[in-house]
Amino acid sequence: MEFRDSFSVREINRTAFGTQTVRLVCYRGNLSNPEWVDQDQCTFLESLPRVLVLIWTIVVSFSTHFFIHVDLSEAARDLVPKRQASGQVYYQLDYDVIIFFGLTELQAHLCWKTRVSCGSLRPAVC
Repeated sequence: MEFRDSFSVREINRTAFGTQTVRLVCYRGNLSNPEWVDQDQCTFLESLPRVLVLIWTIVVSFSTHFFIHVDLSEAARDLVPKRQASGQVYYQLDYDVIIFFGLTELQAHLCWKTRVSCGSLRPAVC
């Protein structure tokens, strides 16, 4: 089994891409399938302002399980400069962190696209 999440980083200089840290948060609340952070609430919190309820829920039900440190320097080598409307040049790296479960240990992989070109699609001829 795997879990994949996408990330994007922009830098003005290609050499500025270094180590990024991804935090994996685990849920330890009472719901069997939580979809939103503010779903798991205790009844005594109903009288508190919504922002305090949300903070309480995050602190009690969600915790950091571990951190993944990814080195983006190799992935950034082939980036092509882009230009904003203002003329500012930047580099953007879109990548995925993939975590593999089910083995005796967890494995994390970094995935990115490199040298992708856009072309016209032609219909297949049978």
